[in-house]
Order: sequence, then C-alpha cells, then structure tokens
Amino acid sequence: MTIRQALDTFWDSVLEVEPLVATEIGDKRFDHLLPDLSPNGRHRRQAAGDALTAAVESVRTDDMPTELRLGAALARFIARRQADRVQHRLDLLEAASHQWGPGHVLAEITEIHRVESAADAATLTARLRAIPDYLRCACDLLTEGAASEITATIPVVERSIKQVERILAVGAHDSPLVTGIAAKDLELRTLRDDVAALLADQVLPAYQRYRDALIDYRRSAATGFGLCWLPGGDQMYRAAARAWTSLDLDPEQVHAEGRELLAALRAQRGALGSAPVPPIRAGNEIEQLARQYVQRAQEAVPLWFDVDAPPCEVRPIDGYRSAADTSPGYYHPPTDDGARPGTFHVNTGNPHVVARLAAVAFHETLPGHHLQHVAERERHRRNPDLPSVRRFGGVFAGSAASEGWGLYAERLADEMGLYHEPWERAGMIDAQAWRAVRLVVDTGIHAFGWDRDRAVRELRMAGLDQGTADIEADRYAALPGQALAYALGADRIRRWRDRFVRETGGDAAVRGFHSRVLELGALPLEVLESELFGRP
Repeated sequence: MTIRQALDTFWDSVLEVEPLVATEIGDKRFDHLLPDLSPNGRHRRQAAGDALTAAVESVRTDDMPTELRLGAALARFIARRQADRVQHRLDLLEAASHQWGPGHVLAEITEIHRVESAADAATLTARLRAIPDYLRCACDLLTEGAASEITATIPVVERSIKQVERILAVGAHDSPLVTGIAAKDLELRTLRDDVAALLADQVLPAYQRYRDALIDYRRSAATGFGLCWLPGGDQMYRAAARAWTSLDLDPEQVHAEGRELLAALRAQRGALGSAPVPPIRAGNEIEQLARQYVQRAQEAVPLWFDVDAPPCEVRPIDGYRSAADTSPGYYHPPTDDGARPGTFHVNTGNPHVVARLAAVAFHETLPGHHLQHVAERERHRRNPDLPSVRRFGGVFAGSAASEGWGLYAERLADEMGLYHEPWERAGMIDAQAWRAVRLVVDTGIHAFGWDRDRAVRELRMAGLDQGTADIEADRYAALPGQALAYALGADRIRRWRDRFVRETGGDAAVRGFHSRVLELGALPLEVLESELFGRP
C-alpha cells in the first residue's frame, strides 16, 4: 500500500465513525450514519490510527511531495488524537455533554443535512432511524462512566438534561428538521410528514429514554468541577488540551501566560475610557447589526488579502438551541462544492452579545473563519488531486490554528479600520480579554481544582456579564482544553507575523504572510511553523 492509499484509507475510516463531519464537508457517502459510540467504534478508531502510523513510519516523509507530506503529518496528529481519546476514555464524558454531545445532534443534522434530492431524503430518514441506537450507546456510556467514576460534573449534566427537555418540548411537527424542509413539491411535502412521523414515533421516545438516563446518571455525576478530580484526570486534561491545541502544555505556564496577557489587555481597555453601547435589544436588531458588520468586512477584504470571498450568510441560532447555552455566535463552513454557503449563526436571544458583536462577526466571518474556508476551497480548486485528509482534515487538527486565526482576525480588523465606533473597539478589547482569561480559568478548573463559583468570579472580573460567565464556565467544564486554543494560537500567529515581516521585509510582507498562512490552512501548530520558516 502506498502512502497515498494509506492516507485515503485512514480518512475514510475517520469519516465512517464521525459521519456528521463528512456531511459538513459535503461528502455524502456517510449521510445515513451517526457517530459510532460503541466499543466497536473505539476499536475502529484505534486500529485505523495504528495502521496509519505504521504506514507513515515505514517511509521517509522528507522525500514526499509537499502536500502529501503535510497530509501525512496531519493524519499522524489525528491518529494520536484518536488514540488519546480512546486511552483516556474521553468519550465517557462526551456522552453527558451539552457541548456537541447527544443533545446537540438534531441541531447539527438540521444545519448541515441539506435535502435537495430523493437520495438526500433517503439518507436523512435513515439517519433519523439510527438515532435510537445512537442514544442507546450513549446511555451505555453513561452507565460505564458511573461505574468507573469518570463522570461529567453536575452543572454540565443539568444543562444536558435541560437541552434534551427543550428537544422534547419542541415536539415533532414544530421541529426545525420538519419546518426547515422547503416543501416546494409534493415529494418534499411527503418527506416533511415522514420526518415528523419518525420524530414522533422513534426519535423523541429515544430522547425521552436518554433524558431519563441522564437524570439517573446525575446521582453519580462528579461533584468536582474539573478533570483533576477524576481518576487519571491530570493525564486526561493534558490529552484533551493536546487534542485542541496540538501542543504538549504545562498548565502552570499556560495559567501564568493568561494572567500576563489579561493584565496587558486591562491596561489597554483602561486607556480607552468609557464607551457606552447603544440600546440594541431586539433579536432582529441584533441580526441586522451582524449583517452590517459582515458587509463592512466584505468591502474591505480585497484591500488586505489576495482572496475573493463570496458572501457569508447570517442567520439566528435555530430552535433546538437555547440562548442560555450558546455562545454569541458560531460559524458553519461551506461545502467544498459551494452547495451550502458559509453561515454565521448569531445568538439573537442574548442582548449582551451586542457589545462584542463586531469582534465576533469579524472572528467568525471576514477576515476570520469564512476567509479561512474560502482560501481552503481555492487551494482545493488549484490542487484537485490533494489527499482528502489534506483537503478536509484540518477539522481534526485541533483548534489552535483555526481559532487562533479567528482571534487574530479580531485584532486585524482594527488595523483594517472595521471598528467605526469607540464602543465597537472597546468590545474587541473586551473580547480579547475574554479569551485571555480562558487560559486562566480552563487551567484553574481542570489542573488546579477550582470550583464553579471561582471560575465564574474570574470571568466576571474579566468583564463578562453574569449570564455569559455562567455559560462559559460550564462550557470549559464540558470541553476541557478547548478554550486554550484561541489565545495560544493567536499569540503564535502574531509572533510568526513579526518574524515573517522581519525576515521578508517590504510593504507587501504582511499581505504575503496572510496569504501563506491561509494557503497552508489548519495544521498542528508545530507543522504550520515549520512550513512558514523552513523545516529543521
């Protein structure tokens, strides 16, 4: 088997156990499946990674063409991430998580599974029929976690219960899955009826059983707030942090870096003075303001980048999500063929998002994540024979390169003149402080044993309102290590830019740096740095 064949086989194995990712990138081969939470799924993840690692280690990667070598490096990182997940049983915690756990699946399907043909309709109904077995496996993980004392913390379990209760309260006929199907002909009107019947007869009863299992599980849920209170929790945290950041981290160093960065941002904010936020409260006003920011960025991008960015859609979060559980906004990338556009989902139910909405919009759309994905599609167009893991594997490359760029883009937007009002710029600095305090709070929770009250208090002192601080603290508890990716990634991108400009020189150096980073795409940070400045 050649390295290219090994990479393609590995990528297919990854998508088969994570089929929602396949749907998100536009690969329809696994649209009828859901993630495999069973012991067999764990075994397949481990076996695929072992086979890939053996294949890559059998050859000299230095002799490979650049894109094949980058694909191999990315695949090796994904394999290690999968092995860590299996070894440290992070799946036991994911089964009770309100962040991308079982209660998130219907919303995910609603957002990414487009129905434009009879084949799409067939895979959608097959996927819905798979939900009862998927939730049964989740319940098995809850039972196993309770027996092994590797359990989610009580606040996360309580949010998960409420999340499922909202799904049940929406019901079948009012489900966004049903109402989101554009019934422009008789066949699709029939599909709406079929989906509603599946929800009523199979899906919602399965969620009822899952909710009951969560209520029972709550009695065994962890009273400590972080991983350090669980058996093997210290190693679990290091593995989780590595999965999200691609770095082997010392929590004490990260904690200190966060404190230092936060102090510098507080000084910047103090120098700016008072910046009152306009009284925007209604959801439609928030959505309209978000559209204005996206349009503002759209007009400025050609002056700073060598990328032609198509428009990004703006939508409010859907009915399966709650403003009380959701971040100010998030982005869903386009499919590679452009059939589904990039979409910025705005939390229009939380008026506190207004103060930071400009920064959030520039982070999620332009010059942030949307621009990243536009550049990625252009790379695919120029290189149609790229290995699939190189084309799409960045989604599993940790978040530091991607979210680091998003956070860097918030500050870059200031250089681009995109903050027109003092309160918008103040909101950007506050948003930067929010990511800095994540370094402090995430390590505090998972490495130093902070309780929830301490975590929320630190977030409030960094400028977050009470509701957002509550959401954020529980998010960090549910996704250990993920919050580290933003500031750590952005810090490295800023340092790389300074070095690139010093070594390259000229007025076009910054533009050249941006082009190079966007061209390379989402990679583990060490791989990205070596490609920017030459491999040792």
